[in-house]
Amino acid sequence: MTRCPQCGTRMNYNDETTKLTEYACPRCHATEIVKKQSYHSTA
Repeated sequence: MTRCPQCGTRMNYNDETTKLTEYACPRCHATEIVKKQSYHSTA
């Protein structure tokens, strides 16, 4: 699990989509969005 870049608190899993995973800090409410490397576009 990732640490908050602002306060260093352990971030909680917030949401997940096909392309992204989002984490939120319970202390300062900062969010971090991580793009998935395994996502492939079919267009």
